[in-house]
Amino acid sequence: MTSNIVSLIKETAREKNLYTFEYVLKESLLLEKKKDITVETGAGGDAAGKAFEVHVAKHIGHILKGGNNSEAHYPEHFSDESGDTPHASIAKQKERLGEHHHNIIEKHARRMAYHIVNHLKKRGINLDHTAKVTWTSKPKDLERLTGVKGVKGTSDIVVSHGNNHYGVSLKYTASGSKPSLRSPGIKDLNETLNADHKRVEYIIVKSKNAIDIQMKSHIGTGSNKIKHQRFKTLMKLSSSHPGHVAAQRALESSKSMHRELAGHYSDSFNKLGHEHKVSFIRKMIDAEEQPTIKPFRAGYDASKGESYVSNPTEDFEKIHKNTREYKAELSGASVNIFAHHHDGTKTKISSFGIKNKGSSPYSGLTGRVGDTTKKSIIKRKKIIKKKK
Repeated sequence: MTSNIVSLIKETAREKNLYTFEYVLKESLLLEKKKDITVETGAGGDAAGKAFEVHVAKHIGHILKGGNNSEAHYPEHFSDESGDTPHASIAKQKERLGEHHHNIIEKHARRMAYHIVNHLKKRGINLDHTAKVTWTSKPKDLERLTGVKGVKGTSDIVVSHGNNHYGVSLKYTASGSKPSLRSPGIKDLNETLNADHKRVEYIIVKSKNAIDIQMKSHIGTGSNKIKHQRFKTLMKLSSSHPGHVAAQRALESSKSMHRELAGHYSDSFNKLGHEHKVSFIRKMIDAEEQPTIKPFRAGYDASKGESYVSNPTEDFEKIHKNTREYKAELSGASVNIFAHHHDGTKTKISSFGIKNKGSSPYSGLTGRVGDTTKKSIIKRKKIIKKKK
């Protein structure tokens, strides 16, 4: 290691004495090994996400409370959607992912944990061994944790210190692109955008009927679940097979419907009053003001070995105070929302698109909210870049 790298490590270690120089040195050496930087999750994306959440929470607990065994710091919890404890969930995800990929995800989670703790420290949030880390995997968990009804938020883990709660929405991707912030359903979009429900229903039914006619001889009858399975089978056939050709045409028809819906939602947004627009944007980008939980957003890009942490409420306020108005612009099946500033410039503040959940016309429709947060790379990532 060069003297510059060691100096950077010492500087990190000195920050409020949360952990020892030796521990940070060990962590930095691990980060210089680029071989374990990627993980192929494939269909195990959900498993990777859950494993990432639990391990980040565990390692934050380990950083704050110390000791040699990170396994002693699994987070407090209620239970996940399946009723699993953190231990049980990790065992399940490890089986789905395989030990090799699971172990890589845990390394990434440890790096993310350091970044989160460093970020909070830089903001004057001085956590210590009395802090409590809770895995909040279900929406109502935030109410249970704080004892306050109606608490909103998408926090996957919450770090509590005294009477303060810091919620962190965690994202993990191995694809090289940021994962979506949230996936609002069509009903949710209709309500929050004051969209014309009958118009939306007409667009969807018109597309469904057209696709049913296109695919009848290849798919047959049955529930949407059965049709979805048959459709995915057709997609695996050779590109010249009539069934595959029909399936591709059905996908194009579905995409045309996505674009039509996006156009309607773009128009609906632009018809809203200013305060209604602000409320919608806050919800989409996790910037809703909360009296009991301070929200943070954190993500890890496994393809690049980079992590970022942001404060969505504060990031929004910086843009909002200099904004004259908000306007939506249609781009294919996506709606880009821009903040138009007083000086004539504009900033893309949010984006959402329409898609089918399972990449077939027979799976449910949903919105996909993009993450437009700028990445801020921690010092350990800068060390890697200098090493190159």
